Amino acid sequence: MKLLYILFLCLSLLLSGCGKDCDHQFVHTSSKEPSCVLPGILEETCTLCKTLRETVIPETGHSFALYSAEPCVCTRCGEYVEGAAADPSHPWYGKTWLALGTSLTSPEFGRYVEPLAERSGLIPSNLGIPGACAHDLILHLARTSGDLKKAHLITVEFGVNDWNQNIPLGTPGDTVPYLYQTEDWHNDGSPRGTYAGSCYQVFHALLENAPGARIVFLTDPAGTWEESLRTDKNKLGLTQRQYAETAMAAAQLMGIPVIDAGGTAQIGQEHPEYYTDHIHHTDLGGRQYALTVWMELKDIAPLLTGVG
Repeated sequence: MKLLYILFLCLSLLLSGCGKDCDHQFVHTSSKEPSCVLPGILEETCTLCKTLRETVIPETGHSFALYSAEPCVCTRCGEYVEGAAADPSHPWYGKTWLALGTSLTSPEFGRYVEPLAERSGLIPSNLGIPGACAHDLILHLARTSGDLKKAHLITVEFGVNDWNQNIPLGTPGDTVPYLYQTEDWHNDGSPRGTYAGSCYQVFHALLENAPGARIVFLTDPAGTWEESLRTDKNKLGLTQRQYAETAMAAAQLMGIPVIDAGGTAQIGQEHPEYYTDHIHHTDLGGRQYALTVWMELKDIAPLLTGVG
């Protein structure tokens, strides 16, 4: 009886094509799709012997649109992943960045430093000061800050406060700054000095005190202080754009790269969602400004003689 059972089993296996020499013919039966962080499983069954085969499908990994408004939000699953926008192979990744500027840069009111660091992988240090002008606090920091020599990149942003304070404009090539003097600091300027002369002194001080850093000038978005003061001109009859163009020309005369983010980010009356008081950025405006800066900064090389 046992012998007959063995013969029957062998015959059944032979007829089914099963056994170790079975030429399996697998067909898909079910699957679990992979996610960004978890693997999936593909299940297949042999049509001859019903053998089940499982294959692990690797996780897809997150996907990011680096130049979107939300560069760290995965386009597949919607998860926020800190620092994901930065490309570790980019030359600016991991470099130290000193952000020098006005309230638009400052920790209190600034909104672009963090998203720009997120996109670039730069390690920021913030020296933005509310109310700063080229002829006073910006120049003072450019001459005295001990942080300058630690930076691979120094961005300097100014212009709106000089325009608002009606500083004489001057022309590119001026070297004498408009006079600023307090009890503890003065800039060796002159009442007949100009904004253009202050720009020269700022850029000269940065080049002299931070020879290992790439200096980049950022323009301010056009704006006014209050709704009731909405005007394109200051008391000298000058537009904020004239101050921006003067500073850009002064920087270019000294070989300093310029990113005209204030002129190209479209932060103004046509896009009120970008700013809070006709001057300062909202979170969305800060990301827009950061995106505009990064689109040009990514093509500006660090200095090969940089720190580290």
